Amino acid sequence: PEPVNEIMGAEYNARRQLTDPLWKQIVPRFVTSSDGKYMWKCDTSSDELIGHYFFYGIYYDLVAETEEEKQPVREVVKTITNNLINNNYCLIDHDGKPTRWAFFDPETLHSLKGWEQRGLNSMMILSFLRVAHHITGDKIYDDKFNELCNKYFYHINAMQSKMYFPPDYVVPWDNNLCLMSWYGIFCYEEDAEKLLMWRIALDHAWQHTSRMRQPFWHILYLASVKNFARHLETKKFESLYPDVPGLVPMVLETFEKPNSIALEHALESLEGIPLDLIFYRIDNTHRLDIILEADKHPGKIRGWRVDGYAIPIQESPHIRNDNDPFSLSSSSLKDGIVEEEGTFFLLPYWMGVYYGFIK
Repeated sequence: PEPVNEIMGAEYNARRQLTDPLWKQIVPRFVTSSDGKYMWKCDTSSDELIGHYFFYGIYYDLVAETEEEKQPVREVVKTITNNLINNNYCLIDHDGKPTRWAFFDPETLHSLKGWEQRGLNSMMILSFLRVAHHITGDKIYDDKFNELCNKYFYHINAMQSKMYFPPDYVVPWDNNLCLMSWYGIFCYEEDAEKLLMWRIALDHAWQHTSRMRQPFWHILYLASVKNFARHLETKKFESLYPDVPGLVPMVLETFEKPNSIALEHALESLEGIPLDLIFYRIDNTHRLDIILEADKHPGKIRGWRVDGYAIPIQESPHIRNDNDPFSLSSSSLKDGIVEEEGTFFLLPYWMGVYYGFIK
């Protein structure tokens, strides 16, 4: 096997810290399991957490049918969530310190180190707790959810559920984290006031990602709006803000339905994804129908079509959800030698089928 710990040792970490001060100095980075059979990657990110919680809820609701199948899901969700709670809402690494990105505690999110992640990480931990409460039924997760909202105003932080500006703080993979977290919240949240305010926040997040034409983000948005809409029949919003009687009707009129362009662009992008999943170098910097981004990024040229939208996915060098759809060229180092896994098509497609968006 490749000597990953020798490659990514202390000297490697020190070099990374020269340009990335928050890079964690931890050795070994790949830890051998207690039985000696496996190596596991430390410094686990919030990316991994949201991916797990996103699928735990889906698996529990749609796949696990018997108690025998559901119980292991409860156990793993309880283990992870209790670990977060017991360590002040942080993932703790084998060095006894929090991992670089998986911090959700109030102290860090209200500090210089964590302020830029405040909205996203506040919303993510609320989503984790909602998923955990749904799967286990344990009251502690509902109590902790309410504590973070009532004492530390995490529900208000979540109104800006990702960074939109300045450009240096905006990264495409945060769109995954943001919209996957919103999905968990709109699946399981029942409080009328939070649902109403978060429905507005969901649209703000989607509007920021909509011009990138990524099908998964569109489908997540559409599914979350559909989950929100099921509450309209309960009339639970009618009692809100009696001192401003026109407020709730105005919000519902604006946000009751999703933006129609989301489904249109999701279907266009799904249809445009090439069957050939081999990564080829593509350069669109010469195109006359492209507007170049004014803010220059070292080593990266970004731009979009004259209509403001990203280049169609079949013409783009990047088709994965964690890549930048506005990047106009791709690395020649991968040209013809890397094959993508295809889940970036399968996940939004079957999710769209389940929710009735794709017939």
